[in-house]
Amino acid sequence: MLTRLFCLLLLILPISSQADELTQKKREDITKLLVTTGGTKIGVQFANAVTENLSKTLKAARPDIPDRVFTVLNQEMMSLMQEKMNAPGGMIDLVIPIYDKHFTHADIKELLAFYQTRIGRKSIEVLPMVVSESMQVGQSWGQSLGPEIAQRVDAVLKKEGIQMPGTPPAQ
Repeated sequence: MLTRLFCLLLLILPISSQADELTQKKREDITKLLVTTGGTKIGVQFANAVTENLSKTLKAARPDIPDRVFTVLNQEMMSLMQEKMNAPGGMIDLVIPIYDKHFTHADIKELLAFYQTRIGRKSIEVLPMVVSESMQVGQSWGQSLGPEIAQRVDAVLKKEGIQMPGTPPAQ
């Protein structure tokens, strides 16, 4: 029994000793990666979206509010996001464990090296547009498949003798 326990410990120890812990240096490198890739700009985008929605709501309810109030409101939202982004418990602190979970420190270092190359910087610039355009194409493509999907679902249900509510009985 003791021998089995010892063997089990030998199997587990190498795995746990290879674990990549969140050191201060890894934390700093993740933060640097977030800054390098523009991840910290999320707060600015969020502030803009919130301010835009709030401004629309306020303008609809009170059209007499001067435009300068909305300018000040936008500045306040930006200030708030910038203050909270790097504050203890802020967005950076919330995102670091996610990167820590999915990337080793060596991975983070490689990503930093990549994003400091010409193609890495270009990918930071163009990937948001590539993703946006790809989502539009994917949505159109999915919609184009709608009729065929409906036909195949109907065929499977009919074959299985299943009738959907609101459809006439099969003849």
